Amino acid sequence: MRKTFLIAVGCMAFAVAVWASNDPWKDKPYQQWDSKDLQRIFQDSPWAHTVQVDAPWRGSGGGDDSSIPSGGGGGGAGRSMGGTSAGGGGNMGDVAGGGGGSMATFLVRWISSRTFREAMIRDRVLRGQMTDADAQAELAKPIDGFQIVVTGPDMTTFQKMDENALKTAGTLTLKRSKTRLTSTEARIQKTSDGSRIAGILFVFPSKAENGEVSIPTDEKNADFSCSAGKFTLKWSFDVSKMTDGQGRDL
Repeated sequence: MRKTFLIAVGCMAFAVAVWASNDPWKDKPYQQWDSKDLQRIFQDSPWAHTVQVDAPWRGSGGGDDSSIPSGGGGGGAGRSMGGTSAGGGGNMGDVAGGGGGSMATFLVRWISSRTFREAMIRDRVLRGQMTDADAQAELAKPIDGFQIVVTGPDMTTFQKMDENALKTAGTLTLKRSKTRLTSTEARIQKTSDGSRIAGILFVFPSKAENGEVSIPTDEKNADFSCSAGKFTLKWSFDVSKMTDGQGRDL
């Protein structure tokens, strides 16, 4: 799981969204995806959203985030505060407890999905970092729960939190059933020099205590939230749109 997380954190780049008439995750196998298809999945898909929020920790003169340094793949295309995103799927792109500061940009991605894992693996194949045979073997590995990653150029608000504190800070609330899932694990990825947080992985249970799936098939929205003190980052994933050629894809 940590390897997948590292790849996901590396796939950071905020850019103008690539609009296409068809969805590559539905129209062709991942082995045929090109760089434009990957860019669309990474930055303009139901699994990837950019949220731009007030950054009270910066004060009034901190400036705005305009980009995230490019890593090994796609990123997210943001629009504005208030929850609009090129990826669509929600109206909760806001911040609780903010106000008066400059803006910070975060990329929230559901990386446990089949589509996103295939995109990350395909990206490595196109870069010559993995063979097709290795890609198939990697994709065959089981995934631990539903995984959501938060990345951004300024993760200062989370800097003083350890993984135990972050584990209780992440939640997924299902709109239809009102069920609230708390993350069972949180993992921190640091920058290359180890001085700052580059990304945070939240893992949520895929099974309920009774053995049933934790997100029922009739659920349409899952509201993600993570908090750091008075700051709360939120986004509503449109689960009904998170499908590929094989069906539901979480």
